[in-house]
Amino acid sequence: MLIIAATDRIASRHGTTMILPDSGKELHLDIFKLSSTSANLASIENDIRKCITANVTNIGPYIHGNRFTAFIRPPGESMEFEGGVNSGIGELEHEVFHNWFGRGVKPATQNDGWIDEALAMYYTGPDYCAVKPFDMSEPVIVLSPNNPFNRAGCGAAYTAGPRFFAGLAAAVGLENLRSYISSFYKENCGHLITTRQLEAYLINKSGKKELADYFKRFVYGLKDIEK
Repeated sequence: MLIIAATDRIASRHGTTMILPDSGKELHLDIFKLSSTSANLASIENDIRKCITANVTNIGPYIHGNRFTAFIRPPGESMEFEGGVNSGIGELEHEVFHNWFGRGVKPATQNDGWIDEALAMYYTGPDYCAVKPFDMSEPVIVLSPNNPFNRAGCGAAYTAGPRFFAGLAAAVGLENLRSYISSFYKENCGHLITTRQLEAYLINKSGKKELADYFKRFVYGLKDIEK
């Protein structure tokens, strides 16, 4: 992440640290903002600490060294980076989460990019870790198209994506799903992953072959369920 701006337009907070709950190691925090924004840097730092602690506890270790950098700017211009975020206040929790899924476990192709957005919404969105059984009469959804030339992001990942994980939570149990997502992260952090890989992992962990039917209809967009 590289941001170039005049020093008289920037306010900053440096030199603070937090202790990571899993390892006891220090994580150094550097927080910047545009001077024109009303964001309180001490409050932002506290929010970041809470987000990082929750993600380490619920997902797995922070793998981006011993620093985390945040640049706070107006909403709608947010993006995650390895070990940092460029974010509006309202998107901060979402973007910090991407240091685990997105920049920790990384999508292998554009067709797999729905996973990190769906999980970010599932863990930080308004329907936090919801549980809602699948309804096979619902329209099919394409989250992972079978198109090797796809270069477009999946808008449905932000809505149908968390709905899909809510269905998985109903199928395998919420605490089980959270455990599977955490172990999947720990086994694959720093590596590229595919949708097929996630599917196989969840089926193997849960022992529920019917998850393949849910992936076919609500991830791959296939109407006919193969028996």
